Amino acid sequence: MNKRIIRRALIISLLSLAGFFVLVTTVNQQIVHQQARDLRRVGRTYAASSHDGVNRQALAESEAAFITVIPNNPRTTRQKVMADALRGNRDAAFVTTVNVNGRTEQAYLFQNKGQWVAVSRFKSSVWTTAPEQFWLLTLAFAALLAAILIWLFRSEHRYQEAIEVMSHNLDRIRRKKDPDPVILPPDSPFVPVARRINALAAEQAHLREKVAVRQSSFDRLIDNLPLGVMLIDTDKDVILHNHAMSQLLGHQIPQPRHSYLDDVKTYALARMIEHTFRHEKTHHQELTILTTQKSVDASVIPLNQGISRLQVLVILYDVTYLRQVEKMQLDFVGNVSHELKTPVTAISGFAETLLGGAKNDPATLDRFLGIIYDESKRLTQLINDILTLSRPDSNQN
Repeated sequence: MNKRIIRRALIISLLSLAGFFVLVTTVNQQIVHQQARDLRRVGRTYAASSHDGVNRQALAESEAAFITVIPNNPRTTRQKVMADALRGNRDAAFVTTVNVNGRTEQAYLFQNKGQWVAVSRFKSSVWTTAPEQFWLLTLAFAALLAAILIWLFRSEHRYQEAIEVMSHNLDRIRRKKDPDPVILPPDSPFVPVARRINALAAEQAHLREKVAVRQSSFDRLIDNLPLGVMLIDTDKDVILHNHAMSQLLGHQIPQPRHSYLDDVKTYALARMIEHTFRHEKTHHQELTILTTQKSVDASVIPLNQGISRLQVLVILYDVTYLRQVEKMQLDFVGNVSHELKTPVTAISGFAETLLGGAKNDPATLDRFLGIIYDESKRLTQLINDILTLSRPDSNQN
């Protein structure tokens, strides 16, 4: 139980006790005033009746009062107490409180034909006048106070329970889980809060669904890229990769987070990654993967630069085929140059011989023209081969 509810209960209890005390005090004052009026009435009755002792005694018994004639020389304790009450009082009649033999009495003192008379009764109060009603009132007050405190504690319990449930639901939303149902009375002050939490949970669920769809699309895109992609976090663990990267590195990259050094065995590539982490600058280099002997165009790019959660993106583009084509082209050019040299030289030589006068000999002319024709056919075949070999490269480009 928190201090707030204890403080509220204490304040309510103190205010209730103060109210009960004021109520009892007010009732007591009313009883005292009523007793004073009764004493005045008895005094008037006494003044209107005869003054012999028998009548005084009968009146006192019927009114449950003490009637005391105060002589100049009081003898009894009661007479002395009443005489003391007269000292310093100049009123012809007044009501006062006296103490006789240890009992508090309320007395009405008045003059009757030159003689002071005191009419008194034991001082009344709510617990002496109506003790049963007083205790019933006390029990009713205690029951009411207990009911208020029980209601207060139950309200506080429901209050705390609602807060705990909604705090739990907010924690579940934070952990990307659906909130638990909350049952509240319609007049609860937490109804708007619960509705807002439910709306927040619905928005969060919708957002998670959109993120899941986008993540799925992104994963499919990454997996189908012809480029090898690897994302490394600030702890130098692999958090994202695709199938193309596994093929380029020559082994299946595991899904759980792990050090990139478990996958990257090529020193040049590992050095590029380390330099990118250290200097936060993009590095680009063409290198050969040690495990697969594939030529790749490697780019290592820093992400989230300037903040503590630096990430590094590694992109590998397979250029093995391009380098093979380039080598084939170089080899082909060398071979073609050698192959073209022979027919061109033959055609040029025989044509020069014919122009030098050999054409005048019909036999020599026919033989040389046949050679030139054969070499031209060979040259045509070489040109066709060149055109055939150039088509895939043209289509690819």
